[in-house]
Amino acid sequence: MRFKSCRIKNGQYFTQTIMAPVYVTFQPAYDRCNEGIENAIMMTCSIHTDAELWERLSKEEYKEKKEVLAQVMFAETKKVLPVEDYVLYSEVGSPKTYKRYIGKSKVGGFPLTVRNAILKPKSVRSSFSQLYIVGEQSFPGPGTLSSALSGSHVARAVMKTWALG
Repeated sequence: MRFKSCRIKNGQYFTQTIMAPVYVTFQPAYDRCNEGIENAIMMTCSIHTDAELWERLSKEEYKEKKEVLAQVMFAETKKVLPVEDYVLYSEVGSPKTYKRYIGKSKVGGFPLTVRNAILKPKSVRSSFSQLYIVGEQSFPGPGTLSSALSGSHVARAVMKTWALG
């Protein structure tokens, strides 16, 4: 995804030109009572963003930027997946939303960059001998395929440990 800075009041800029992946995932849809919704799926679109930028915004600026960023992300998603005719309901969240509901503002693992994914990958091993880290937080990094591969690396490490033990 690539988009230019979004101007907010007082001539400040919310973000600079960004080239970042939009992460899109699909899962079964559930209502607010956690009941499955037949013939419906939920699509989640997200990007990595600096949580501190959101903290500095006034209430008006926050609301405006959340909507602008959501529109930009959805426009970019539609270029690849023509889903606009199928969307029944939409919600927008930010790092502040996540902080309010799940207690942390950073979600989605680490950003997909050359440094994080190739030059300095995080090991599947932890500081505890019998605890392994699986998913986009560990090598080979973010994404469905990479997360699955990290599980394969852990399975091989565990099997090797058991065989030697």
